Amino acid sequence: MIEIAAVLSVVVAHWADFAIIMTLLLVNAGDVPIMAIATDNTWLDPKPVH
Repeated sequence: MIEIAAVLSVVVAHWADFAIIMTLLLVNAGDVPIMAIATDNTWLDPKPVH
C-alpha cells in the first residue's frame, strides 16, 4: 500500500509527499540488515554454572 502511495504521489507530482513516503520506506528497509547482524553468536557452555 505504501508503494502504491509513492507511485501515485509521483503521478500527481506531489513531491513533498513522495519524499516523506520514500523516507519511511527506506527507514523500514534499514531494519532488515540490522536484524540480520544482531544475532546472538555466543557459545553454550557444556558445563553451565548453577
